[in-house]
Amino acid sequence: MKKLDYTIPAEFNPGCVHKKGALAMARLDENNPEKESSSTEFYFVHGSKYAEWEFDEDQKNLGLTFSPEQRKLYTTLGGEMSLDQKYTVFGEITEGLEVIDRIASVKVYNTEKPYKKIPFSIKIKN
Repeated sequence: MKKLDYTIPAEFNPGCVHKKGALAMARLDENNPEKESSSTEFYFVHGSKYAEWEFDEDQKNLGLTFSPEQRKLYTTLGGEMSLDQKYTVFGEITEGLEVIDRIASVKVYNTEKPYKKIPFSIKIKN
């Protein structure tokens, strides 16, 4: 895929968290004080379930506030709250969430790239 030479302004929304299945924009961390997103790269969140005590500790340490519904998502579905308010969440996987678990179990190089390409398709729903 051709990489475009522009970035997209960050859009952090406290209502959009990095729960399992969230789609978010990737970005370069170096020389990017505005945390602008890549124009061509995204990721989906696998993460893990938080124990109640772990949720409380991480929420406090990260200085974040979550609704009771978001707490339930993190403790029952899972995710990665350390990414919240740092990377733009723009969507979510609504069907086939189990595919994330299969992708996460694939062997990877030490750079976290899989040994083999993992083809997939995406359908956008309004």
